Amino acid sequence: WFEAKMAKVTPATTTAEGGWEPPSKDKAIQFRELHHPRLKDENGVTRPYPLSTSPKEFAAMGSGIALYYESLRFLTGLFFLMFLISMPGLLVMVFSSPEDITKTESAIEPLKALTVGNIYYGHDQTNSTSEGDWRGCDPNLNTCRLCVGSVCQEFEEDYVAIAVSALDCLYTIVYLLGVFYLSRRQIKRVNEIDQATLSAADWTVEVRDLPLDVEKAGEVMEYFSKFGDVVNVAIGRSDGAIIRTFHKRHLLEQKRDREVARQQRGSSNAAAVEKLNTQLTQMDAKIERLRSKRANQKSHAAFVTFNDESSYLACLKAFNGGCCSRMCISQNQKFRKKYALKVIRAPEPTDLLWENLEFGTLQRFLRRCITTTLSILILLVSVVIVVAAKSFKEQGTQKANECAVMAGSQRAACHLDTVILTPQQYEPIIADIEAMPPSNASLCAACVCTNLQASAPNLYASSIAVFFPAVYGTDGFCTQHALFFGIQIAAIASIFIINTSVRFLMVKFSHFERHHWLSQREASSAMSIFILQFFNTGLITLLVFSQIDEVKAGLASAASSAASAAESGQDVTEFTRYFPIFAGPYQDLTPKWYAVVGTSIIMTVFLNAFIPMVPVFVTGLKKALAGLRPQPLLQEELNERYLGPELQIAQRYGLVLSTVFVCLLYSSGIPILLLCASVTFGIMYSVEKLLLLRVYRTPPQYNDTIARLMVKCLPYAGIMHMLLGLWIYSARGTFPRPLLSPEIQKYADELLAQAKPGTQEYQLLVTYNIPARLFNWVVFPMFILLLLSAMGLLLPKLMAALCGGLLRSNKVGDGEGLPPYRDALAAHKISGIPNYELTSNRNYKGVFSAKNQQDDVPV
Repeated sequence: WFEAKMAKVTPATTTAEGGWEPPSKDKAIQFRELHHPRLKDENGVTRPYPLSTSPKEFAAMGSGIALYYESLRFLTGLFFLMFLISMPGLLVMVFSSPEDITKTESAIEPLKALTVGNIYYGHDQTNSTSEGDWRGCDPNLNTCRLCVGSVCQEFEEDYVAIAVSALDCLYTIVYLLGVFYLSRRQIKRVNEIDQATLSAADWTVEVRDLPLDVEKAGEVMEYFSKFGDVVNVAIGRSDGAIIRTFHKRHLLEQKRDREVARQQRGSSNAAAVEKLNTQLTQMDAKIERLRSKRANQKSHAAFVTFNDESSYLACLKAFNGGCCSRMCISQNQKFRKKYALKVIRAPEPTDLLWENLEFGTLQRFLRRCITTTLSILILLVSVVIVVAAKSFKEQGTQKANECAVMAGSQRAACHLDTVILTPQQYEPIIADIEAMPPSNASLCAACVCTNLQASAPNLYASSIAVFFPAVYGTDGFCTQHALFFGIQIAAIASIFIINTSVRFLMVKFSHFERHHWLSQREASSAMSIFILQFFNTGLITLLVFSQIDEVKAGLASAASSAASAAESGQDVTEFTRYFPIFAGPYQDLTPKWYAVVGTSIIMTVFLNAFIPMVPVFVTGLKKALAGLRPQPLLQEELNERYLGPELQIAQRYGLVLSTVFVCLLYSSGIPILLLCASVTFGIMYSVEKLLLLRVYRTPPQYNDTIARLMVKCLPYAGIMHMLLGLWIYSARGTFPRPLLSPEIQKYADELLAQAKPGTQEYQLLVTYNIPARLFNWVVFPMFILLLLSAMGLLLPKLMAALCGGLLRSNKVGDGEGLPPYRDALAAHKISGIPNYELTSNRNYKGVFSAKNQQDDVPV
C-alpha cells in the first residue's frame, strides 16, 4: 500500500515552482467543514448538527463517541436518583445543626452540616445556654433531636441510625443495578449503531498470525475467496520506521516551505532554504533505503474486505473459537496447509494504528510490564510528594490557627495586637521575643512575622536572611518563617506540577505500549489517568488525616531502627512528621474529622465539577487572542488554525471514573457528594456536547473498548463504597451499635480477657472491637450486601478465567441484511473511510507531500 505514494515523493530540490501563494481563508473554511462533525442531506449539502441532537445520532462518528455521551447522560440521572434516595438521611444531618452553625473558625466548616458528623458534633455539650436546648443525637440519652427552626422532634437514636444505613444500602443496590443495566444497554446500543450506520468494518475481518514471508495480497485474497467475493486485501508490514520517517519529512517540508515564503517576502535568506533542501535530500535518500528493504519486511496482519455480508459472516464463523478450536482444524483449512490463522472483526479504519502492527503479542506484553512497573514507581513517588506537600500545608494551617486563637497574656506578650509599620516598633518586639523561652519564642516569632508580612511587606523582606542561620537577630528574625512560607507555596504548586507531569507520562506510556488500535491506547491512558486522580483526590486524604498507630510505628521503624534512635536520642516519630501516612490526628472518622476533612472533600469535589468548563474558556480565550498571533504563511498552517482541537476522550473518561469513585467512596458519610457527582456529569454532558458539535474536529471512530472498560470498573466503586461505609457507620463517637445478639458482646469480652494487657492484640481489641463494630443492626446489612456483591462480581470472572480461556468463542450473529459492499460504496452510504488502504486514512495523509495527496491508492 506504500508503493504509489513512495514512487511520487516530491524531490527536495523542487520548491514551490509557482512561487509563494498567500493562504486562502475560503480554503481554510472549506477544510474545516470537511473535518468537523457535519450532517449531510440527500443532495450532499452539509450543515452543523443541531444542539438538540441526542447521543443516539452520534453513531456516524463511531460507537465509542455515542456511548461516551450516553454514559454521561445516564450517570447524571443515576446519581441524582441516588441522591434523592439519600435525601432523608441528609435532612437528618441538616436538622441536627445548631442555630449558630455559621459562627465557626473556618469559612468552610459550616459544610459539616451536610455530613454524618454533624449529627453527633458536640453531643457532649449543649449547643446553647439553655440546658434542654440541644440538637443532634446524644448517645448518653439514646435520643436524636431534630429541629426545623424552633420546632423540634425527638426520635430513638437506634432507629435513626438504622434508617440512615438502610437508605445507604438501598441507593447502593440502585447503583449496582444501574451499572448492570448500563452494561446491557451498551451492548444493545452497539448493535443498534451497527445496524443504523454502514462502515468498512461491516464487511472486513482482521487476520492475525500470518506467515512473516507473505509478500502479495493476492495469496491472502485467494485463500479467503473460498468464503465469497473478496474486494480488497490490505497487508500490514513492518513499516513503522517508514511511517515515522515520512512524518519527519512532512514536518521538515513544512519548515522549508515556510522559509521559502519568508524569502519571497524578504524576511529570510537563500542559505536557510538551501540548508533545509539538503536535509530533505538526505531524508529522501533514507526513504529510498527503507523502500529498497520492503521486499524483505515481514507481514504481521491483513485486512480482508468481502463484498457480501454472508461471506463476511461465514469467515468469522469458520474461525470462531479459542486456542483449542484453532489447534483442531484440519490441515486443508490452514493457510498454506500449515498456519492456523486468527480471524476477528476488524476495527474501524481510523481506529487502526498501522505503525504498531509489527509489534507482536509478546513484545506488547513486555512493554506493558515495563510501563506498569514504571507507573507504580512514579505513582509512589507522586504520592510521597503530595503527602509531604499536604503535610507542610497542614502545618502552616495549624500554626495560623494557633495564632488566631491565642488570647490573654500570651497574646499581649507576643504583641499580636500591635500594628508594626516602622523599624522603631519592630526592634523592641524582637528584644521581648528573644527573652522568652525557646518554645514560646518560636510561636510568637511565627505569629509576629505573619502579621508583619501583611502590614509591612518591605520591613518583612528586610528581616529575612536566607543565606544565614535562622537566629533571632535583626537581620534574620523572619528567615525561618519565610523559608516555611516558601515551602508551603512550593508544596501547593508541586501538587499541580506532579499531577500534570504524571498525566503526561501516563499518556506517553500508553504510546510506548504500541497498541494496535487507537481505542485500546486511549483506554490504557484513561485507566492510568483515573488511578492518578483517584489517589491524589480521594485516597491521600485518608492517608494523611487517619491515625493507625501500628502503621505509624512501622513506618518510623523502617526509617530508623529503635536501637539507633535510642543511642542518638532521635525521636522515632520524626519520619512521620514529614511523611505522615496514617499518622494524622484522627484515629477514627469522628465528628471532628467531618468538620475538618469532610468539608475539604466537599469543596474539592464541588470545584472539580467545573473542570469540564475549562475547555470552553480556553477556546474563547484563543479566539479573543487570535488577532494578536502572527499571520500564517502556509495554507496548511491556516487550515490548522481553523481546525478545532481534538476530543481528549482518555482524559474525559479518567475524570468520569475518578468522580464516580471519590463521590461513592465518601457518600456514606457525605451524601451531598452524590448530588455533586450528578452535577459534574450533567455539566460534562452539556459542555462536551456543545464542544463536539461546534468546536472539536471530527474524532476518530473509536469502538466500544474504552466504554466497556469504564463499565467494568464501575462495580468496584460500589465495593469500595461499602467497605468505607462499614467503617463510617461503626466509627466511634457516631452511630450506636445495637448488637444482633447479646452473645456477640460476650464473645468480644472473652477475646479481650484472653489477650494480655499491653500487647498489640489487646490494643487492637480495645481500639477497634471488630465483633461489636461489625455484627450490629446498623452495619451488618451493608456487610451482607458487600459479600453478595463481591460474590456476584468475582465468581463469573473466576469461572470465565478457569473455563473460558481455551474454549471461548465470540457470538457472530445472523447479520444485519447489509447491501453488497460495492453497491454501498457507489451510493456513498459508507460513513468514514471506505477502505483499509493506509493512504486513504486521514490520520496518515498529512505525513506525505501535499502535492501528492491526490494520488491515493484506489480500492
